[in-house]
Amino acid sequence: MKKVLIIDDEEDICLLLKHYLSKNALDVYYENTLTEGLEAISRVKPSVILLDNNLPDGLGINHISEIKEGNPDTKLYMISAYSSLKDQATQFGADSFISKPFELSTIMSLMN
Repeated sequence: MKKVLIIDDEEDICLLLKHYLSKNALDVYYENTLTEGLEAISRVKPSVILLDNNLPDGLGINHISEIKEGNPDTKLYMISAYSSLKDQATQFGADSFISKPFELSTIMSLMN
């Protein structure tokens, strides 16, 4: 089963995505801080990471390169309300950028 790790401080978004993606045969985990999210990567070994930028303990964008370096086969999608980060996120190695608010179908389409 494909594992998805969501790193986002908005509990509502995490719960919504967990519910939706779990119904679609995905194994979903989430963390609400950057520190917990980075620790969870080695524990969960996700095939997909959904990474928010503005987290209580740092900016997700600053960790894209390091995450991709250590997990080259993991798809990493940055999620942010700041669409101006799109180019920078992809330059750092994000596989795609998702603007908030997003459609659940958009997220699901990236899971295949």
